[in-house]
Amino acid sequence: MVYDTFFLDKRPPQGGHQPMNHHAIYHETSAPYAYAKDEDHLYVRLRVAKGEVSEVKVYYRDRYMHPPLYQIKTLKKSYEDGLFAYYDTTLALKRNRYAYYFKIQEEAGPSWILDERGLWEKKPRVLRPYQYPYIAKEDVYQGADWLKEAICYQIFPDRFHRGEGSDQV
Repeated sequence: MVYDTFFLDKRPPQGGHQPMNHHAIYHETSAPYAYAKDEDHLYVRLRVAKGEVSEVKVYYRDRYMHPPLYQIKTLKKSYEDGLFAYYDTTLALKRNRYAYYFKIQEEAGPSWILDERGLWEKKPRVLRPYQYPYIAKEDVYQGADWLKEAICYQIFPDRFHRGEGSDQV
């Protein structure tokens, strides 16, 4: 059902198809939605509403290359919870300087373009792709091997008895 946001009255879907929930679509250029896997690979993730998308593609290129020649890669659905589906992939370019945008195909409807400025039904005349300027060696997280099998405890001393009476937890 489509809901009018002002009066919250139910209206039947127009044209026989349920519009995609645009508020569920989310991406940002920081973890966990975009991060360096290593010096040569960028991981990207897109969140959409569960059951509304049939395919997601990412168009990516070297952000400094002119004219802009985009490569295309299809994202795979990696996870689904009660509300959202998550699509992700790993990108690789010779000079790890990325500009990218997404093309989202609705299950039973039109395709949409998602760039840094928002969601578009048609590709805008001036596209503003997401930017991941450069992957430096220092940007890549290198966890210690022993930590992968370790059990860590976090101790919060302020949560213990302080002897003050009323503010004890």
